[in-house]
Amino acid sequence: SPGLLRTKYAYQFLKSYDEKEETAIKETLASEVQDPPNLTIIASDHDPRAIQASKMNAEKAGVAHCIQFEVVDFKDTMVPESDGDGVVLINAEYGEQLGEIQPLKKIYHDIGQWFKQRCQGYTGYLFTGTPELMKSVGLKPDEKVPFLNAKIECRLLKYTIYKKKMEISEQVE
Repeated sequence: SPGLLRTKYAYQFLKSYDEKEETAIKETLASEVQDPPNLTIIASDHDPRAIQASKMNAEKAGVAHCIQFEVVDFKDTMVPESDGDGVVLINAEYGEQLGEIQPLKKIYHDIGQWFKQRCQGYTGYLFTGTPELMKSVGLKPDEKVPFLNAKIECRLLKYTIYKKKMEISEQVE
């Protein structure tokens, strides 16, 4: 939780700094965190240690009560129905060595299938550090945002996942 335990920040030494304004902003943000408006956050990982670390970080940040944690494979993550404003974010493995790429192609393909089948009506994001795996998803990204993760050049890929149109026979009934 970077910065949460700090008491001094550089902006506090600016001429325009107003302590009362900062306090008011913090109070507003704290009230929104205590009672998030119609928000469901689901965090999942197949590794219980990753979920435990996430819970600890969420507790430090004061947001653990807003998050439902699950120890499951991403394909088994509970995804509520979305009316078009839901977001799914996957930080997938990216295999830093050449021999690790081939087995990950299936995982990236499965991510694409999961997006299409279970995340209809959502905006999907996939964070990856392996450009050659992007094609394995089987979806065309709307955007590719470049990032650096340490020395690894990464991409945040954005996908609009449309709801399937109902069959004509379903529409008549």
